[in-house]
Amino acid sequence: MLFRGGALGDFILALPLLKAFRRSGFKTCVVSRRTYTALLPDWLCDEYIDQDAPEVMRLYAASGGTEPGGGGTRLQRVLPGAIVGCFGIPDCTVDANLRAFGVQEVHWLAPHPTKPPHAIHQFAAGLGLSPGEIRLDEPVWTPPMPGQSLWIHPGSGSVRKNCPVDLFARLAQAWQRYHQAPVFLSFGEADRELLASCRGEFARYGIGFRTLDQPSLATLRDALVRYAIYYVGNDSGVSHLAGALGIPCTVFFRSTDPHIWRPVGQCRTVRYPEAESASPKQLR
Repeated sequence: MLFRGGALGDFILALPLLKAFRRSGFKTCVVSRRTYTALLPDWLCDEYIDQDAPEVMRLYAASGGTEPGGGGTRLQRVLPGAIVGCFGIPDCTVDANLRAFGVQEVHWLAPHPTKPPHAIHQFAAGLGLSPGEIRLDEPVWTPPMPGQSLWIHPGSGSVRKNCPVDLFARLAQAWQRYHQAPVFLSFGEADRELLASCRGEFARYGIGFRTLDQPSLATLRDALVRYAIYYVGNDSGVSHLAGALGIPCTVFFRSTDPHIWRPVGQCRTVRYPEAESASPKQLR
């Protein structure tokens, strides 16, 4: 069982752990944000519980392990004998409540490591898995039949992570020159300010593109699978989703370390400012 909140990229990086446990014959359960349910295939997870559900909130209360009538919740039915990985600072109350319901092991995992090796391998070691059980070049999903479009996600939710819009416009221009194929741009809620600058910059380079603006996670996933033959973006949750889906990617890292945070799958990472000299020919 994994308790994994956080941003989209954090959630995606937990999925290879589930895959490793399933390969070993374990049943799996995830406690996370309700919105992530759409991204979790049935074959990877037996139970998915909303992290804001009352049954989860009770784990943070001093009476959480002994509250009358509490033993019949979905969460408490799967706790006995479970191996639990909790991403976050160790919490004595949560730990005690989990053990009161018969959890076999509780492992507290630092959610944002600052030094290599890769975060997934650090999480795996913390859960008693061998790092060799998880290959970073293996996507979570079976790679889809490729679409025809270059998919660009120019944001990340953090200005510090974002490469200049001009870089993406130049790569898109070269892509269309070499492949005569369409370009998609996607924007999340935190990327709205990039929409106008992308329209202006891409128009300056004479590039037409289709836009997916603030889609649901299910819509985003389905569109990536249907249209993308290649993906380019900053270190972001969308980049992690594209890599996990098996779409070949180039991901630019500006303020974070790719040795710790590179997406899984067929992912080529480029540090900024070296990204400024990235060759469009290397995209295929």
